[in-house]
Amino acid sequence: MKINLRKTQLAARYALWLALFFFISVPALVFDAIAAVARRIADRLCDVADFAVVRGRKLREQLQ
Repeated sequence: MKINLRKTQLAARYALWLALFFFISVPALVFDAIAAVARRIADRLCDVADFAVVRGRKLREQLQ
């Protein structure tokens, strides 16, 4: 059975590009997911800080 070297090289080249795409895109997706979680945590912390500021103003007004 004769193997066509050109097709084998082409398949190896495609496999290499696919592996390169995989190793670049997967960490990017993981980083994006981590960034999304961090963004949600930061939003929650901002909401808590806003609540604390409003609550502090109300308590200060009550004490005056």
